[in-house]
Amino acid sequence: MASAYEYKLFAEATTAGQSAALYFGIAVGGLMAVSVVAHWTRKLYLKMFPKTSAIRRVGSSLARPIRRAAMSTVVGGFLFMPCRMSLALAYFGVNAALTFTNVNWSQQTLFAKRLGW
Repeated sequence: MASAYEYKLFAEATTAGQSAALYFGIAVGGLMAVSVVAHWTRKLYLKMFPKTSAIRRVGSSLARPIRRAAMSTVVGGFLFMPCRMSLALAYFGVNAALTFTNVNWSQQTLFAKRLGW
C-alpha cells in the first residue's frame, strides 16, 4: 500500500507530465506553423510578382545565399540536408528539454514514468 507521500509524488508527476505533453504539442505545432508559413510565403511571392519585377529581383538576391546554404550536399557518401537537419535538431531539442524539465529526481520511477516505461 502506498503512503500519502507517494500519492502526492505521483500526483505531482502526473501534473508535470501533462504540462510537458501540452508544451510538446505547442512546440511541434509551432514548428509545423513555421514550415507552412515559409512554404506558402514563397509560393505566393513567386505567383504575385512577375519575373521582371524589381521587388522579385531584390527578394531573389536576398534569398539566394540562404538557398545556397540550405542546399543538399554529399559528405562522405551521405546526403547532408541542412534544412531537414535543423528541423530534426529543433524537434530533438524540444524532446530533450521537456524530458528533463520539472522532473522530481527523488525516485527513479518518476523519471521512467515520464519516458513512458
